[in-house]
Amino acid sequence: MMKFLSRLLLCLAPVLVTTQSGAMVELADEQLSEITGQALFMMDNEAGAGAWSNLDFYKVGLDAVLEINTNIEKLQLGCGGVNGPGCDIDIDHLSLSGDCETNRVNCSALLTRPFVEFAIKNDHDAALREVVGFRLSSELAQGLLTAGQNTTDPNGINTFSGYMTSLPIYGTAQTQAVNLGGTSDPNSTVLQFDTNPNIVFCTSGCFSGNTGTSNPNTSAGVNIPSLSVPFAGAGAVVNGTRVTSTNVTATGAVPTVSLNGGQLNVTMEQTISVAYFISVSQATVNMEGSVSGLSTEIDFTQDLGFIHKIKVDSPFYLSFQREDVKWPGSATADVAQQGWWMSFSDPVDLGELNPVEQIDISPTFNQMAVAFRQYFEANPIGIGTNQGLQQLFNGEMDVNVGNLTIPSTLYMSVSDLQLGAEQNVPRNCWGSATFC
Repeated sequence: MMKFLSRLLLCLAPVLVTTQSGAMVELADEQLSEITGQALFMMDNEAGAGAWSNLDFYKVGLDAVLEINTNIEKLQLGCGGVNGPGCDIDIDHLSLSGDCETNRVNCSALLTRPFVEFAIKNDHDAALREVVGFRLSSELAQGLLTAGQNTTDPNGINTFSGYMTSLPIYGTAQTQAVNLGGTSDPNSTVLQFDTNPNIVFCTSGCFSGNTGTSNPNTSAGVNIPSLSVPFAGAGAVVNGTRVTSTNVTATGAVPTVSLNGGQLNVTMEQTISVAYFISVSQATVNMEGSVSGLSTEIDFTQDLGFIHKIKVDSPFYLSFQREDVKWPGSATADVAQQGWWMSFSDPVDLGELNPVEQIDISPTFNQMAVAFRQYFEANPIGIGTNQGLQQLFNGEMDVNVGNLTIPSTLYMSVSDLQLGAEQNVPRNCWGSATFC
């Protein structure tokens, strides 16, 4: 923290001192009336409100735009302090610069009207007056904040105490190629078919509700290739002390899934007999058709160590307080808690979030089975005379289920995914930093 403060003071130093000095010269009233100008320093006092009505806030700052480009190898604040073992804020390889993907070393972040503010309790009682907190802030911060490097292991943001929301998230997830209903189905998913009651010359077993259940131990199943599933969701929210992860929920439409080439070995609930000599109790069903209308809802639990690049265009502050404080101008939900606190008032931009790893969708197989069964119960597949003859003479039957539309939402949870190139950290070889 001392390195951070010293660098900030070094940035402020040129505007606090002059390059040359001279004796003061007395000016007459007429001369003074002809002089116009604007004060470099600004000061303000604001009374607290609500639960913090016993606080007064004193602010001193610069009416200027400060350019800053800084690297901090390790930022640790509040370690072993009022919140116990550990650190309130622990970030490795923190870098603040302008929002530049290339030549970052010559691209500075802009802090508009930077200031220091103090929270004073019982300001009107000299005997009880005390400082309960201070913050370093600016009315607007514009730039790129990065931490760590985009790797398969979480790094950079180890713990975070503060308030930060993001713009709505979006991206594309790739699913793993899977086999539904076959021997590689880890959940032994059961797909059910409903027989058509209008089979010609049927003598038994031809009724709606006589289902065929596939055997995953002997079925080849349906091969579902890797799919690109675009998703979108509300922004992420981080609001608390020593937070290490965040949760977001995203939804997306599953692309049309081809059933062509799928093969299921089916056992009928009741043997189908046609004209007394065609009997089907076991059938090998070669499937054709497709399924659309499926959607997914994904619950992402993401370690903050997988978030490496944050585009900032927001009032920003870093504060310390001995008790909870609602700093003036902060977001409604942003109440700085005891200890160190970092806050971004407006949503930050995380960019496009494309997971590097393919997502395993096998946990949704049971949900798919239920959706398929409900569909086929309402829309029986016609296993008719032709299919019966195919099974009798060929040992298998061809069933074209058509282009099915099954409106169903599949729910799944994923966690700690390495994100794509949008989270790669641009190099910033500024100063003596060695982690660029």
